[in-house]
Amino acid sequence: MKRKSFNHGTLVINQNKIRFKIPAKCMVVRTIQELEPIFYTEGTSFQSTAWFSEDEQFLILKYKVEPDFVSLESINRKKTDRVTKLNITENLAKLGEFFEQRNQLNTVFQPLNFYVNPDGLVKVLYCGVKNLLPAVGYEEEPIFEQVKRLIVFLFSDASFDRLRENGWDYAVQKVRNGDFWIVKQVLKAETYQDLYRMVRSEIEELIKLEDQKVKRSKGQGLLFRFTKEKKPLIKKSRLSKRELLITALFCSAIFLSFTAGYLYQQSGKPPVKSPAVSAKAPVPPKEKTSKPPALTRGYHYISLKEYKKAVHEFEQLDFHQLDRDDQKKVLFAYLYAGQGQKALELDPDFAEVVVDDYIAKKNIRGIKELKSDLPVVRFEQAVLRQDPETILQLQDKVKLDPRRSKIIVDAYIQTKQYKAANTFAQTSGDADLLHYALYKINEAISR
Repeated sequence: MKRKSFNHGTLVINQNKIRFKIPAKCMVVRTIQELEPIFYTEGTSFQSTAWFSEDEQFLILKYKVEPDFVSLESINRKKTDRVTKLNITENLAKLGEFFEQRNQLNTVFQPLNFYVNPDGLVKVLYCGVKNLLPAVGYEEEPIFEQVKRLIVFLFSDASFDRLRENGWDYAVQKVRNGDFWIVKQVLKAETYQDLYRMVRSEIEELIKLEDQKVKRSKGQGLLFRFTKEKKPLIKKSRLSKRELLITALFCSAIFLSFTAGYLYQQSGKPPVKSPAVSAKAPVPPKEKTSKPPALTRGYHYISLKEYKKAVHEFEQLDFHQLDRDDQKKVLFAYLYAGQGQKALELDPDFAEVVVDDYIAKKNIRGIKELKSDLPVVRFEQAVLRQDPETILQLQDKVKLDPRRSKIIVDAYIQTKQYKAANTFAQTSGDADLLHYALYKINEAISR
């Protein structure tokens, strides 16, 4: 568990569960209802709840950070690839626009307050209500300039505090050589559209380079690679005696094979292998295969939440040839594009995720229209049909949670199996479920 000072309060970080304690003297909130605007920022922030401490000296905001998200402050900036950084850049710009358009809200533009995932999707942790909750630095300078500082931080080796204290000239000095042009374009940008154009231009260029690599790799020979610069294949000064010997033997083997082939054509007899040549030519190591361009483009669209465009790219791929991590991302893209059925067809093990997503979004129609014999699908469809017999038949074949456990108790009670309902609740070890079962049983008997 870590504690960090932040925005006049304290962040208490316990893996993916974070609490932010704000002292009462730093806010003017009287009721939780006043905070309603921060609970309706779906897609830009994490699920959160709020309450006052018992002594009413603190407001506590609790966040549940989604899997694979880490703070912008803690990512390894040197090892994060350029496409991901460009996706983060675009999404930071979109968040900047979001806050400029929401007059009720404020936030803190610091790396600790922004979380990113491996695809470059960005979400804000703390979001406040103007004039009620604090937001250090929010109104000290234009939001656009604060967004640009976060982007420059991403491409530099400097700490965020140093960038803020020393200005853009210092920032340029701390940029890595390969990223200088990008940072220069960021600093020149005057609008969000300038940032978007820069990102998309850069990504298109990277995709072109990737396509060229793929084409070159297909046209390469097994032993030698021709490069743009004409360099000698062998530099005598850099070869050891052992390497010279191997090279000589390899050339001798090629010469002998051609000679033997010629003799075979002349005599009609098969060539005899020479015992003198036994050394094998060194085989170059296999190159690391690059991801297909369609996959790269799809990931870019995912980072922008343009899931239908991402799916259009993924349709060009052979799903079963992808590694497991890529498969998961593709499946989530189909799900978020409204194609849960397609995700199920590609991977039946993904059924639990599809169903949970539909339940969370109250997508009743989506659950009804799923075509699958998988227990989890049949169970949830039985819930919608109010079919207690099927629910009880499938209870041992689905993953139980508090919601499903209550549904099973209700199914026992509907079929007048009161003792079984009580036994099921007791064996679960869940005190809340047992209390619920007893209440429902008494309610049913008293009717």
